[in-house]
Amino acid sequence: MKGTFSELNVIRKNIEEWQNSIFVHPLTCGNDSQNHDPLMPQLEKHGDEFELYLVCKNCDWKQDIPLFFRS
Repeated sequence: MKGTFSELNVIRKNIEEWQNSIFVHPLTCGNDSQNHDPLMPQLEKHGDEFELYLVCKNCDWKQDIPLFFRS
């Protein structure tokens, strides 16, 4: 997902809250959801644009931001 730093940072914070909540199931790795840590948002700058996506810290899995987090 691409956008400005400020809009993507708000989404990043919302995802972090989701992932740390005890009331919802966390977003999990597509390679090994049982044994890997929950996915975490990663915000990167590419030239003049910013990009936000989910990553698994245990492997190379990357995932787009789910639609329900997009404003």
